[in-house]
Amino acid sequence: MRVAHPVRSGNWTRAESRADWLILVLWSAVVAAVRMPASTPVSWRYFDEAAAVVFGARKLHGIHVGLRLYEVRPGDQFGPLSIVAAQALRVLGGSHVVMLAHIVFLAAGIGILWLVIDAARHSTHGVLVSRGGVLLAGALFLYEWDHLALDSLHVDDAIALACAALAIDAIVRERDWWWAALAIGAATAAKPWAIMLLPLLCAVPPGRRIRAWAVAIVVGIGVWAPFVIADSKTLVAARYTIVNARSSVLRLFGVRNPRTPKWDRLTQLVTTLGVGGLAFVRGRWAGIVLVTVAVRMMLDPGVNAYYTSGLVFGALVWDLLRPRWRWPITTAFVTLLLELPAIVSISPTGAAALRLLACLGAIATVFAPALREVTPVTVGAQVEGPSSSRTPIPTPQA
Repeated sequence: MRVAHPVRSGNWTRAESRADWLILVLWSAVVAAVRMPASTPVSWRYFDEAAAVVFGARKLHGIHVGLRLYEVRPGDQFGPLSIVAAQALRVLGGSHVVMLAHIVFLAAGIGILWLVIDAARHSTHGVLVSRGGVLLAGALFLYEWDHLALDSLHVDDAIALACAALAIDAIVRERDWWWAALAIGAATAAKPWAIMLLPLLCAVPPGRRIRAWAVAIVVGIGVWAPFVIADSKTLVAARYTIVNARSSVLRLFGVRNPRTPKWDRLTQLVTTLGVGGLAFVRGRWAGIVLVTVAVRMMLDPGVNAYYTSGLVFGALVWDLLRPRWRWPITTAFVTLLLELPAIVSISPTGAAALRLLACLGAIATVFAPALREVTPVTVGAQVEGPSSSRTPIPTPQA
């Protein structure tokens, strides 16, 4: 089925579109300028050390580790592609690598937003979001993106979300399906848990799905293969556990294990793939990222701030590609609930309850019956009645 292009009214000029992008870029710059002095990229050192060890710039216990990294450092729960990206930043940035990483990540946030808006512009359902709604959704996403770009510099999550955005744009355009497959494969090569994005490839044209899954899996396995061949104990890193935080949803469910329960990882994998597949079957493929990230957040013992970026990204995709309101209600809802513990003093149990509410609300938004369905409109058609006051999504400018 061919995706219909949304209506573009005559009063929506190129200048207005450029003005909106200028507003969003300036917003991102202002937020970064305010938050950067107080930010500490706590996660960068793990990527920096891993890259130094793999590429021979640093020894562990007097020996070159190289591809045996995951046996020696099982806590490095990110993929080889993230290590390559970190090494590229180290080489290009030198003594200013952290500043360069901040700049690259901030630019990546703008790029991800561009891809999502471009996908929405080409989506049948992306016609009812108001201009102000798009600006608000973009501003909220860019604010949350700073958890990755400034507060943590979590390379693997940044790559995974960027690849997800690329895959979504390629899927909506219904061309070059292999771009979507390569993007999902690269995401899993950067972050193993990005395998939960595989259901997105159900949305490629029916005759290409099996090939898309095959390409994604081959790319992911191909990048990991040298490490597994060099040391079979690489696979043992999958058993690594993290602290079960006091404000995790698992604690709220009564799971008191001090670290990740043995059953948790497999449960996360099966549940995220299952709920993603169900979203596709229900005709809500644009909500796959949102529901899979929400389920993983509910089942994860960690409560890192950069998790919020993934959920808000999923909400952004849902609000723009399958809008039910003129304003990004889902994006605003999850942002508010997840940021509230940082604004006011809330107990760990209260923070866990807010996280659970945000995740359940996101899932319900995707699976609940629509109060109204968006009617596809043919390009060039005249829109009359109440919808005439709605303006199309800003056109990304190359």
